[in-house]
Amino acid sequence: MKTRSVFVVALFCVFTIGCNGENRSFEKVIPTPSSMPALTLTSNFTPTPLLTTPQGSAFSPSPISSMTMPQWVTDPKVQILFVPTGTFKEGYKNLTLVNAMTSERFDLQLSADSGDYFWLPDGLHAGMLSRDMPQITLVSMIDGQITSISVPESITRFAAQNLSGPPYPLQASSLHPKDPNFMLLPSWMQLSPDRKYFIYQENYDPKYTSVFEISTNQTIVMTDPNDKYFDLFSEWSPDSRYLAVSQADQEPGMLYHFDSPPTFRLRVYDMNTHQMVASYKDVTFPSWSPDGLKFLFQEWRDWFGESPPCLFDTISGTTKCYYDELIRHKKSNTSQTTFSSIQWSPDKQ
Repeated sequence: MKTRSVFVVALFCVFTIGCNGENRSFEKVIPTPSSMPALTLTSNFTPTPLLTTPQGSAFSPSPISSMTMPQWVTDPKVQILFVPTGTFKEGYKNLTLVNAMTSERFDLQLSADSGDYFWLPDGLHAGMLSRDMPQITLVSMIDGQITSISVPESITRFAAQNLSGPPYPLQASSLHPKDPNFMLLPSWMQLSPDRKYFIYQENYDPKYTSVFEISTNQTIVMTDPNDKYFDLFSEWSPDSRYLAVSQADQEPGMLYHFDSPPTFRLRVYDMNTHQMVASYKDVTFPSWSPDGLKFLFQEWRDWFGESPPCLFDTISGTTKCYYDELIRHKKSNTSQTTFSSIQWSPDKQ
């Protein structure tokens, strides 16, 4: 199977009050995600479905033409970037395939009604959404065949078209537009790794987090909107079974600024039961490791960039922050050292 796109997520972290570089335990320990038992809940709040919408009509695929692809486009070992090319003033005339290793490029010419673009999850097809009608154009990376598919409007109801600016990237929720669970979503809606859920609110409210379940077309409230905490950030576990939600007892300002140090907590919810299974004090903006056993984070000190990277181990319940690394960088640079966009390597090392 080809891999044609990489989603890069900035990894944030945990504020641990009184942490001076030592390892220390948290309130609870999360076992390995694949075998996490149900824990005693500390809230009687029950999630409630908010929205039910029927799925749309049938699809109508129609091959319209083909093109000859360069050999590197059809090579499954080559990582390819999908980039709109042009200018805001003169318009975007091409969607360009770029060889990530050699910078070779191949242009897919846009038609007048070509809009936002996406990869299918298998990386074998690139797609474009029409600006004027619910229609998708798919380009095969294997044989260059171009197919036009009429789709129901329900597939694009979350993907608001950008009619005047550049094409925007979208996410596809399943392998093919014929799939009854196929949807196109904006990149900022957090799609779960198994592509069954995404973070969604019909009207923004920081007092709770809700998810949209694609197969049932339901919006489900996950956190208690009446618990006097504000939801800051959510993160899917790698196996999609859990949703971690960081919260604070104050509503944040711009760039998550707080007038005084807030109280943070991290709560973990089971997507099978929609119930909370773990809670941690003083934890915010975590990111799961690829194996689902650790959280990568930074402490909160006015803002996150001034804090070193930290690791919270869900098995041992301990945290280690790399203060020595921060001190070493400050000694070797005359300018202020900050850490941002902290990320896991694919090998988790």
